[in-house]
Amino acid sequence: MHAIPAFPVPARSTSLRRALRLPRSVARFGGSRPAPDALPSSVVVTVHADPGCDGSALAVRVAAQLGVPVLDGDVPARVAAALGIPLADALALDGTAPSPLLQAVLWSGFVTPSPEILGAVSEADVITRCFHQTEDVIREAAATDEGVVVVGRAAAFVLAGHPSAVHVRLTAPAPLRAARLGLASAVAADRAAARVVRHGYRADLVDEAFHLVLDDREAGIEILVAAAARQRHAVAARGSAARD
Repeated sequence: MHAIPAFPVPARSTSLRRALRLPRSVARFGGSRPAPDALPSSVVVTVHADPGCDGSALAVRVAAQLGVPVLDGDVPARVAAALGIPLADALALDGTAPSPLLQAVLWSGFVTPSPEILGAVSEADVITRCFHQTEDVIREAAATDEGVVVVGRAAAFVLAGHPSAVHVRLTAPAPLRAARLGLASAVAADRAAARVVRHGYRADLVDEAFHLVLDDREAGIEILVAAAARQRHAVAARGSAARD
């Protein structure tokens, strides 16, 4: 596993993290201030798509205009390779988060270690390992000079302290999303997405966690591309001023 450099956390992210009560794990891009030359000024965009919205399509179009790669479907393969587990397991657990309640019960010492309990412990361990390895994959991609557009996987929370990242949420009116997925599927998918953020980061999936909220009927790609470029130039300018 590669070491991920520490980056300074902007004031906006710090106050946001406090407001959402995010744990220290979210601030892994925080820590001691590195030398100005170590500051990443590459374009980093995270795309969270509400169920029924095509975040992958938006990411591909944005990445093409910015000239950066997309991190999406290849995440499970990277996780499987790093952990030495079957790809099928990584695919099944992609986009999931460990349940704090389940882990607290399993490791409380008040549970008889029956075969069923031991199986649950093993499953919870694999979920936890996959969750944190996914975070590492995202951070490694965001720490390069190449830049990246990350799709889903709570990347806005993983990279909450990244100085040049722009976090976008793609959404649409609830009735439209329900019509696309079916009402029951849309409700279940919404709950699953919120559960990942709540379990993984003790946060709520709210608009305040994102720099931009776009309607998928209008896309707003030009706005997103301009915002990412502006953020990159701002970070580069700060790094240049610090060196001078």
